[in-house]
Amino acid sequence: MPSDAIDWKKIKALRSSFLHAQGDLADYWKDEALLTAYDQTLAQRIGWKWRAVLDVMVERIPEALRSMPLWVDWGCGTGIASRTLLAHGGLRCDELLTYDRSARAQRFAQARLRAEFPKQKLAEPQHVSQIDRPFVLLISHVLSEMPPAARAELVQLCNRASLIVWVEAGRTLESRGLSEIREQLRARKTILGPCLHQEPCGILAQDQNENWCHFQAPIPQEVFRSAFWKTCSQELGFDLRRLPVSYLVAAQAELAPQASDQEVPWRILGGSRAYKAFCRWTACTPQGILEGEFLKRRSRAVFQGLIDSDLATQYTREELEGSSSTPQD
Repeated sequence: MPSDAIDWKKIKALRSSFLHAQGDLADYWKDEALLTAYDQTLAQRIGWKWRAVLDVMVERIPEALRSMPLWVDWGCGTGIASRTLLAHGGLRCDELLTYDRSARAQRFAQARLRAEFPKQKLAEPQHVSQIDRPFVLLISHVLSEMPPAARAELVQLCNRASLIVWVEAGRTLESRGLSEIREQLRARKTILGPCLHQEPCGILAQDQNENWCHFQAPIPQEVFRSAFWKTCSQELGFDLRRLPVSYLVAAQAELAPQASDQEVPWRILGGSRAYKAFCRWTACTPQGILEGEFLKRRSRAVFQGLIDSDLATQYTREELEGSSSTPQD
């Protein structure tokens, strides 16, 4: 669909409803044209986030969980999450179940999956409560739309899953929501990412209201040479250079033994601020959230890594030696 064929007003209104949602969004998939336009615009940006998460997480997922009998793409929308995973190839499944409250969206997702991956077996539509075998649960960009009762039901489904891969917007609302869900799952699941430890989430400490666990996902370079994406960013009002993301990956504890927390690197969170000679950073550690300053002259490579704060940025205590670090717990 060329840019002049997209009803930008409808897509802009849809994006605005996402940004202002407080857990009360009704079914917004009104017609096939809206699904198609969304799939070529906002959904693609979600796909870039999924690729970034997979690139850093696949090696951390135990081999036994990389090939599973069933994937469940929960709240599938246009199916961008499962389509991105299938294209990535790092995880594999025998069958794929798409699940959405919108029958129109579910049909759209299945049609796109059949067109792009004709050899992939799709499971017959069923309610997730009927699943009676091990499964991987894929969840994408749903937190702002869900009332508390629906969120609680989804957490129960997470408890049943062998592996959960959950990707959300990098805003405060969704990120802190994922941190809360991490704490609800931590007793039964091994947390694989983004955390490098199994301790309580430091972001949820009382003095951390201004911090949230987010990162910057890389954007495909061809996007910056695309007239379509220039138009898209102008019409929808987003910065094409930035793609904040939050995510959670967790596995059934007995299938993913916990590693020792000794010498656990510090995970650098998004939001580092660069100044002429130094930067201020925020890190997730087993001891809580640490904040500090790093002088550029100590290491330009470390300085740039702290500024980029992508999904893979982590440093040992020794690498940040010389930073002034302050516990924030």
